[in-house]
Amino acid sequence: MKKEYVIKKASEAEVSAEGFWDEVDIISIDCYPWDKNGYRPMVEAAVVYTEAGFHVYFKAYEDSVTVKHFNMNEMVCKDSCVEFFFNPKTETDDRYLNFETNAVGTLLLGFGRDRWNRHLITDIPPEIFKIKTLLDKDTAEHFKGPFWTVRYFIPYTFLEKCYGKLDFKSGYRFEGNFYKCGDETKFEHYGCWNPVEKDQPDFHRPDFFGTLILE
Repeated sequence: MKKEYVIKKASEAEVSAEGFWDEVDIISIDCYPWDKNGYRPMVEAAVVYTEAGFHVYFKAYEDSVTVKHFNMNEMVCKDSCVEFFFNPKTETDDRYLNFETNAVGTLLLGFGRDRWNRHLITDIPPEIFKIKTLLDKDTAEHFKGPFWTVRYFIPYTFLEKCYGKLDFKSGYRFEGNFYKCGDETKFEHYGCWNPVEKDQPDFHRPDFFGTLILE
């Protein structure tokens, strides 16, 4: 059964206000179907939409992080990583985007139909996503908890370059999933919001995306 998450609407001024994310409805990345070592960190995620785009927020509760990748489109899934996969045009297009960010905000950005039929987006400067993190390259090395955060902005103008014209309004429905992973961290782990019912870790499963609804 697909989980549902209602994405609240906000103004850009509200999103920028201190403490804004403390008041937003969150989802929990609490499904660890491939757990082999008992490491199941608590992770919260949230999304809001404005007149200009989507704002995405992650808060991961961990005592340490692994960060080895600092250049766009490197394999951040091997680090302490959070990911948002979504298709904003589910009814007419089977391609989806994967936004993957490690604890210092290094971004891997892919686009395509599945794990094999996709490509990394290389012609977009990561600055357009306004990535902000609690940690940086220096502080990550000495991090001892209790949590780290990543937030970023996905402008509609970028989405329309991928999908063509989009009409985001109240009641609009699309699909996506939120993930937490760390392939080469101290404790390998793979978590998701909407359960992925496969024997092996695989986030590239749009058939297991949940439903996202604009308020």
